[in-house]
Amino acid sequence: MNLNGKLMKCDRCGKLLFLQENGEGDLDGGYTRWNKFVDAPKGWESHEFFNDKKYKLLCPKCNELYKEKMSELEDAFMSIAPENENIDIEIVKK
Repeated sequence: MNLNGKLMKCDRCGKLLFLQENGEGDLDGGYTRWNKFVDAPKGWESHEFFNDKKYKLLCPKCNELYKEKMSELEDAFMSIAPENENIDIEIVKK
């Protein structure tokens, strides 16, 4: 039996996820078609890394590890920043 869909792979650990196709939709009355897929389970997210402008897909386990390490990095950076200087730091969280 063949199933139509797309295969997603975690860019860190290699875990695979298959999303089954859930029909088709159209944008402009039938000329432009696109495939609809079942929603990914909660926790699968993509992140942009510092030196790479491409987004990396992470599974829930790797996503939690990523968030934990980024929090540790943020805390370490803030602990060494001089308190008497006005440093404008923008921290973007998802």
